[in-house]
Order: sequence, then C-alpha cells, then structure tokens
Amino acid sequence: MPEDVTIAAPATRRTEAPRTPGARTPRPAQTCRVWWARPTRFSVRDLEVLSTVERERRESTHRADDQDRFTTGAVLLRLALGSALGIPPQNVPIDRRCPECQGAHGRPRVPGILGVDCSVTHTESQVGIAVVRGRRIGIDAEEVVEQDEFDDLAATALTQRERASLARRPRRCRAKAFTELWTAKEAALKATGDGLRVCPSALEVCATGTGLRFTRLPDIPALARGAVLRPLRPRAGVATLAVLGREPVTVHESPASALFGGASATPADATGHFFGDRA
Repeated sequence: MPEDVTIAAPATRRTEAPRTPGARTPRPAQTCRVWWARPTRFSVRDLEVLSTVERERRESTHRADDQDRFTTGAVLLRLALGSALGIPPQNVPIDRRCPECQGAHGRPRVPGILGVDCSVTHTESQVGIAVVRGRRIGIDAEEVVEQDEFDDLAATALTQRERASLARRPRRCRAKAFTELWTAKEAALKATGDGLRVCPSALEVCATGTGLRFTRLPDIPALARGAVLRPLRPRAGVATLAVLGREPVTVHESPASALFGGASATPADATGHFFGDRA
C-alpha cells in the first residue's frame, strides 16, 4: 500500500511540554486527502471493481463523456478508500442511495466503517475525490462561469452583501470570485447531504486575508458547529473543500497517479496506465 494514501498519520514519540493548570491541549489537525484525475475510459475488465449499482448507473448514462466522468470518480474513490482501509477496492461498502427517493444518485457514504467520509466532484475536464476520518466533508469544483452568465446566477445564489462585495471588484475578476463563492456553498451543502435542496443564498461567505469563511449558515443541524473552508488547486477552474466543524484540518492534494504506483489495490493489473502523468 503506498504511503501517500494513508489517511491516519503514523504515531510518533514526542516529549510533551508541561501543561498549564486548566488549559486545554490543542487537538492535532486532522488530515483530508484529495486526488485529481482527468476523465478516463476504462476497459470492461477494469470495471470489475465497481458494484452492480455503480455499473448500472454507468450504463444508464447516455453520453460517453458523462460515463467517463462518473466511472473515473467511482473507480478512484474505491481505490482511495480500499487503500486507506486495507481492503480490496471492490469490497468497499459504498452506499449511493438518495435519502429522498432511494435512487442510486445520492452522496456516497461508507456505512459500517466508523468515522470515514468521502466526497466526489466532476467538471468537464477533471474529477476530484476527498477522503477523511472523523469529519464530514464536501468537495466542489467548477469551471469559471462566463462573464455573461454569472449575473443571473448571482441574483439567486448570493446574498445582498455578497453581491455588493462582488460589485466592488474589477469586472474582469467577478466571474472567478463568484465561482469561488459558489464552490464554497455547494461544498458545504454536499457535506451536509442537503445539496441544492437548500438555496445557496441561505449561506453567506466572506473573503478574508487567508481565504474564505462563512458569516451566515442556515439552521441545519449538521452546520450547528460551523464549517472550515479550504481552497484547492485543481488543474483548471476553481475548487473548494468544506469540512464540518471548527477544528483545524490539513489538506493534502495529489494526482490520481499516486493511487496506482505499484499498489496492489488497483483494477486489473494496472500500475498507473489509467491516469499516469496525465492526472
């Protein structure tokens, strides 16, 4: 199993500093792993790592490009979770049922494996997945919206203060700034499992010197303790990771080829040919 995909950091011996009576010991930052890949076309043999439900969903997707994006995310998620949990990727118990209709298009969950959470995002040109222990997460990536599109989107997705802040920016910068706000909101709503059933304008995001933070959140139990936002570095566009709770989190991003470098938990007998240096 490659070290790069280990979720929990190895234990190390250290000498603890004397405690001040009554002082709290700061909790170490948890680690979230993120992998990026380009959509890839898989052979029939490679698809054996997918569950029956995932293969059926893939076959029900009519456009070849959409098939490739879904398949890349599903295979990559299984490889990451399988490697992290020490089990074959085809044996990872991923549940994709929608809580509303029970269809196989819901937020992926890992039932029966305490404390492990994951999230997947797709754009036209890339697929990203995130995996963490002990937290709820959401990841969202988007191409930067066209200048003539974001005005209409901003009217419904942003709060009045967000729109005012956006209007103070140079016009050439507004589309990217809007996309940053959008990915922060959608990532948080993916983490809660609500998705766009909650209007994005129910959340308010403020840009700070160190990134983005929420200044208003809807009355959703999962958001009662807030959420941490982390900007990501996709190959193109904008991406944000939302981690529920206020505790610090460390994010490690890698190309998907890191999951294939000699790992035994790969589809077929691949050692990187799915993504290779293209990821």
